[in-house]
Amino acid sequence: EALLGRAERSPDRQRHLIDTANGLQTRYGKDRADVAGSVAQLLRRAKSKERAWERLQHAIELAAWAADEPIAAAQLVLAHDWLREDGAGPLSMERAHVLWAEARVAYFALRYGDAESALTAALEIASARGDEALAERGEAFRADLAFYQDRFGEAETRARRCLDAGRASDDPDIGAAAAGAAARLADLAALRDRHEDELAHRRDALELLRKAAAPGWRERIALLNLGEAEVVAGDLRSAEAHIAEARRSADTARDVAAPGEI
Repeated sequence: EALLGRAERSPDRQRHLIDTANGLQTRYGKDRADVAGSVAQLLRRAKSKERAWERLQHAIELAAWAADEPIAAAQLVLAHDWLREDGAGPLSMERAHVLWAEARVAYFALRYGDAESALTAALEIASARGDEALAERGEAFRADLAFYQDRFGEAETRARRCLDAGRASDDPDIGAAAAGAAARLADLAALRDRHEDELAHRRDALELLRKAAAPGWRERIALLNLGEAEVVAGDLRSAEAHIAEARRSADTARDVAAPGEI
């Protein structure tokens, strides 16, 4: 609080607030939801609204991954406060992203009905605004929701549609969504003991992530999943190579989950 007070009173207030945010990340890391939320609020005070929204969404996602609903709920309250402060309209992309965050929190909490409702509302805005990337991410998300509710036919149909879109697009967000869809198709193939199909989709996922220049942690997961599938298929040489590559990447990674310095 003392540090924040000095930053607020500084003649160069914006720079000092951003420096304080960077200091928090350096000291505590970028994979804690409470830290990400504090960073978001500092950026908001520094009038860096776009980056503040990015960090707030990241904070909510981290809390969702950790199944920490109280922290996620608090961050969502803050997000709705910001929507009101900014006068965000019913079709604003900020509102779509908040609805998306609500869907993610419900998904990780296994409240699939709530997740589908929030996702549908987010995608209605994306459709009205012509946001193709969010629409394709939504298709991959719907495939995940269907998969975990044992609606395997629907999951496969949606995942294939998303994979086809990713192959045809140069948009990295669409490509990253398609990689998730390929991983879901691999899961479905594994359940059906179609191991050649599983291998093909694991390779698709890795190729799409590399094309999209996705975060390193996603590529490492894809490498490990591919290696595991290769073990099942008896291709131990390739499995060893892919697992070793994932380990080398992890050994040199600065952070596994978060954006870089502000």
